[in-house]
Amino acid sequence: VLNILADGLSWKGICENASALIPNILKFFSKGIIFDQSFSTVEYTYPALAGIETGLYQHKTGIAKPGIPMELDPFYVTASEQMKKLGYYCVNIQGDAQGIYNGATRGFDRLIVNHWILRAMDGVERVIRHLETFDECDSFLFMHFADTHPYNADVSTPAYASVHLALADVLQPQDREKSVFLKPNPLSQYVNRSEIRAVDRQLGHLFDYLTTHYEDDEYIVLLYSDHGTSVHARSSYLMSEEQTGAALMARGAGVPQLGRVNELTSSVDIYKILGKLAGYPIDAPYLDGNLPEVFGGQRREYTVSNSIYPGQTYKICVRTERYAFHLETEEFTREDGTISLDRYTYHIHERSESYREVFDDALARYFLDIVWKYTESFRR
Repeated sequence: VLNILADGLSWKGICENASALIPNILKFFSKGIIFDQSFSTVEYTYPALAGIETGLYQHKTGIAKPGIPMELDPFYVTASEQMKKLGYYCVNIQGDAQGIYNGATRGFDRLIVNHWILRAMDGVERVIRHLETFDECDSFLFMHFADTHPYNADVSTPAYASVHLALADVLQPQDREKSVFLKPNPLSQYVNRSEIRAVDRQLGHLFDYLTTHYEDDEYIVLLYSDHGTSVHARSSYLMSEEQTGAALMARGAGVPQLGRVNELTSSVDIYKILGKLAGYPIDAPYLDGNLPEVFGGQRREYTVSNSIYPGQTYKICVRTERYAFHLETEEFTREDGTISLDRYTYHIHERSESYREVFDDALARYFLDIVWKYTESFRR
């Protein structure tokens, strides 16, 4: 069983050009499921990883701003702990250590940590060497790479970008903002797409290895991203389609061969999808994830993406198949993760190319009711 985390891969930012950018990924997962309408619950990795590994929203894990010591409640069982109970040899084959101290990655027998440099090519080779070394084990592997994650402009510009872009774009003023606030620009977009193509070449090698050495019912592969990126965003909302539109794909034992589907999914659903396929229990009442209809569950009515970051305004986006509702508070999120909804602004638009703004009191009340219920436990 192989979980692949493509850090920052914006599915909504690339899906229209997917056939040119990721032909190997599409070829492999076309014999499984590719969710075109999947969204992350948050906008950056630290809380996103905890949500994926537990099937819980951020306000339940309590894991927020990096540097603030928070530990996952032992009551919650992580995916790796579940897989360990099933008898798998659990190895974090390549990770950035963010889940070690807060408990999100507890349950692994072995963790190979690269704090900053997470290259897909290294992860692919490690996976293959592990499978050849521990060929008599049932392995659960987690591979995290960051080639697909855009970074600030002060990171060295690759030579191919210097050669092919206009000089003004290559020498653009450096953006010192955190990566989640990067504005769309030709350099970041070009580099990101080029790195995605490179990742596709490298994953193509891994997928060829898997299909050559295993039958389809002998493996499960999930590929997903923890969030998207702002550099491809068409709107200024932090919770934009491109910033929170995440990849989610599955292939192997128990996965129906449906190709690309439009069912709404969330990153908290990954926990239940893996449980359904691998065989661990997914009926705990505290879980926030949903088992998608294509796996025998029910269709989601909506997804929720939000930003709970102390010292910044609280932002939330609720999406249905047709509409997106964006809300932002005037007051900052407090250090303990609580928020105030005394004063806020909101905006509704169609989830279409036009982004047409919608003014409808009944629709606004529908979304506000969802927000009020969702924030009940951390609203003061």
